[in-house]
Amino acid sequence: MVQMAAGGIDVGHIQMSDNPDNNLDAKAIELWEPSHSQKKMFIDAYFEHYHPQYPMIHQPSFRAQWDQVLTRPPRVQWEMLTNVILGLGAFCASQPMYMIDYFLERATNVISVEHLETGSLTLVQAFTLLSNLAQKRDKINSGSIYLGIAVRMAIGLGLHRELPLWKISLFEREVRRRVWWVVFIFDSGASITFGRPIVSASYYSSINV
Repeated sequence: MVQMAAGGIDVGHIQMSDNPDNNLDAKAIELWEPSHSQKKMFIDAYFEHYHPQYPMIHQPSFRAQWDQVLTRPPRVQWEMLTNVILGLGAFCASQPMYMIDYFLERATNVISVEHLETGSLTLVQAFTLLSNLAQKRDKINSGSIYLGIAVRMAIGLGLHRELPLWKISLFEREVRRRVWWVVFIFDSGASITFGRPIVSASYYSSINV
C-alpha cells in the first residue's frame, strides 16, 4: 500500500511548489553550474546524511583525493563517482531537482563501453550509488541496469568472497567488505521494492569471513 501511495505522488510537483528556487526561468536553470562552495556543501551533506547508512566510500580517502592530496582514480571513473556523490549530496541537502539532475546527467554522460570492460572498485561504487540516484529520480529501469552492472562487476572482482591467503591489508579487506555488503543490500532492497530477482543472492554462501 505504501508503494502504491508513493507511486501516485508527483514528487516533481511537490518540489516545484515548495522550493522558491524554482522561480528561476528555464534559461537560468539550463545555464546553472555549481560553485566550489556548493560542491563542498553537497559533499558534506552526503557524508553527514547518506554515508552513515551506506558506508561504501572511505571518507578520509575521498576527501584527500578531492583535495588532490592523494592520487585520484582514472579521470573518467573519478568524474563519474564524484558527480554521483554530489547528486546524492544535493538530494540530501533538499536542493531543487534541476541541481540533482545536473549531476545525474554528468555522471551518466561519461559511461562508455570501456566501463563495462574494465572492473574496478571505484566503478562498483559509482554504479551502485548511481543506481540509487536514478531511482530517486524515478528512473527505475535505469537504476536496475546500473545496479546489475555493479553486482556483476563486484562479483568479477571477487568482492563476494574472502580468501585467507590474500596478502592485502586489513584496510583493503574492510573496504571490500563494505562495498560488497552495500551492493548486496541495494540489490536485496530493489528486489523487495520492485519485485525483481536478487542477482547477488546465489553468492551469499560463497562469503568466507
